[in-house]
Amino acid sequence: MLYSLFLFVLCFITIHCCARKPTNPRIEFSKQSVKKSGGMFTKKTASNQADFLRQNNHALSTILDISLDERLILMLCGIPGSGKSTLATRIVNETTKFKAVCQDVLGKRDIVFSSAQSILDDGDSVIIDRCNFNKIQRSHWIKLSQLNNNVKVICLIMPDYLNVDVCSERAYNRKDEFHGENEDWKKICGIMKNDFQFPTYAEGISLIFECKNSSDMDEFVVAVAARGTQSDADSKSVYRERWARMYPHERTATSNDTKKISNNQFTAAFGSDSDNNSDSESTEK
Repeated sequence: MLYSLFLFVLCFITIHCCARKPTNPRIEFSKQSVKKSGGMFTKKTASNQADFLRQNNHALSTILDISLDERLILMLCGIPGSGKSTLATRIVNETTKFKAVCQDVLGKRDIVFSSAQSILDDGDSVIIDRCNFNKIQRSHWIKLSQLNNNVKVICLIMPDYLNVDVCSERAYNRKDEFHGENEDWKKICGIMKNDFQFPTYAEGISLIFECKNSSDMDEFVVAVAARGTQSDADSKSVYRERWARMYPHERTATSNDTKKISNNQFTAAFGSDSDNNSDSESTEK
């Protein structure tokens, strides 16, 4: 009797185990990863459309109210060939109180840092023409702002900032003394793309402006050029109405909106935080 009962229990266990679906370790790992991240994917995706519109409108309107006496640090973000130097030159030529420092020209981050400090000491604003592709790379310029009183940090993300094909082709076609002719730009752009971290307000950045096309860059230059020169409310309202049409959203961004944007899952970042005094486009100097 006991033997029959033992066989019955053994058969039941065998049938039950065979009926269970085998565990897929990859699925289980994925579930655990999502659970640990609070249900949010940590791999970076571009800001969603609603946040993009609100964020850009808020940045342009805020820049318009910044007087020329206030110094700014403008960080350009994008892989090699994304057009940072071209935009920096344009801003210097079309606005006032802006000077640019380029790491490809100066060689090392320490020299860029001291040069930027000299520009701020002269009462001017400074453009950091450097890839600034992750949080650690950007932290140096946030630190620079903290060493100076009343200096705001603006981060501008270039169009095609992660487009390896477009940017590497531009890099290959550049002919100047600062970029090596034999560089593997496709590889360099790919590495920086993988290490790119989308900027967030939590880093200490004052304003973030994301360019998706040349029109966005045009509007940014307009805002920077108009700051401090359009003191009357009527002139400013014309600009704000223009940007409200370009970047429509439910209401004008407030400080609470800014905080909301900075904590949004779509501005989550990923990648490497390594830094050794450079993110020069060709080599780590």
